[in-house]
Order: sequence, then C-alpha cells, then structure tokens
Amino acid sequence: LRFAVKYFANSPDWDNALLIFKDELKKIGVDMKPDPKEWKELLRVYEDRDFDAVVGAWRNGDLELDFFQLWHSSQADEAHSSNHCGFKNKTVDRLADQLRTTFETPDRIRIAQEILTIIHDEQPYTFFRSAEGIICWHNQGPPVKERYIDGLTQSLDAFHPLYNRSKVLYRIHWHFRD
Repeated sequence: LRFAVKYFANSPDWDNALLIFKDELKKIGVDMKPDPKEWKELLRVYEDRDFDAVVGAWRNGDLELDFFQLWHSSQADEAHSSNHCGFKNKTVDRLADQLRTTFETPDRIRIAQEILTIIHDEQPYTFFRSAEGIICWHNQGPPVKERYIDGLTQSLDAFHPLYNRSKVLYRIHWHFRD
C-alpha cells in the first residue's frame, strides 16, 4: 500500500509527527509520502477533494456546537463543502438537526456526545489528536491600539507519544474597538 499525505507546509510539528508515522507504517509494509503544501494550495486540495490523505484541523469557532456543516449528509456531495470526506449517516443527520432546535444545555450535551460517539465509531477521519483550551480576552484600552493576547493550551495531547510534550503558547492578534 502506498499513499501521500498532504499537509500544511509551515508546520514543524506535523513535519516531525508525519516522519515518525511514516517510519512506523514502513514497519508494516505501508509506504506513506508526506506532501507539504502552502496554505492556498491546501485549501484547494480540501475543496476539490484532491487527496489520498490530508491533515486538517477542525476548530469550533463558536461556543455553541453545530455539527451540520461538517457531518450532515446533505453537505457530503456539495462542491466546496466542509464535509471533505463525504460522510453520510442518517442518525447523525437527525441528531444534527435536533441539536439546532434544542436549547437546554444537558440535552445539547447528550446529543453532541451521541454524535461524537457515532463519528468515533465510524472513523470517517483518522483522528491524530484532540486539543481543548480556553482563550479569554478583555476589551479595554484605546480602540486603535493593536494588542496581543496569550493563552496556554494543554490537553490529552501531552500524553500522546507523537506530540511535543511542552505547553503550546498561542499568540492571537486582535484589533479592539470600544
């Protein structure tokens, strides 16, 4: 078996992780070729589904979960959708629709956990790692001044053998207005 993995070229963490993964796969007779891409090209790769394998990262940009865009069957065959792997599952569809009309937190958590269990069991992707963290900010000071916000994220990644065990410092650039 031979396949190429496309990934973001400016990522030393992925350079290192994929080299380790390549060596491990070689032991079982699988030839994996890391294929770094610049960001614009990687976006085209996702949109055109032009890959054997591709490294990606999903981040929920909102505090409220919505699984529709990534996992709903109606998005699987849409050009340029975020459902890059073409995942289809009627139960996930029903639950994703239900989540959009459910407002009680315990019910939303139960629905989200059920969706995530199905995704975990069906493995439409191979999930290398999962990170979680909290970023907080304040809106004080002159509105024209650019400021940086620093935050630390530490998760189960620290226990994964392929991951750099040091804490990751994220620097986010914000423009604030009053």
